Amino acid sequence: MNNSLENKNVNKVYSPISIKYALSMLSDGASGNSKLQIDALIGDYVSKKYVNSENMSFANAIFIKDTFKEAVKSDYITNLQNKYNAEVIY
Repeated sequence: MNNSLENKNVNKVYSPISIKYALSMLSDGASGNSKLQIDALIGDYVSKKYVNSENMSFANAIFIKDTFKEAVKSDYITNLQNKYNAEVIY
């Protein structure tokens, strides 16, 4: 994840699309009731693959506790990389 794009000022704004983008990444790895709840929250949002720029930066990583590393499916990691240009950080 590139922190050089991070705003160093005190005030930060997180847009609804950034939040939906991050939740969409999470939804792709969820199942059952968790997936239903996340999908109900983001509604009919369909994510696109965005590229970070100096004007806009999107969630491009998902952080997973080391103890859950073996439970994360390789298909999910590949999907994050291909669909969201994201990385998995343990």
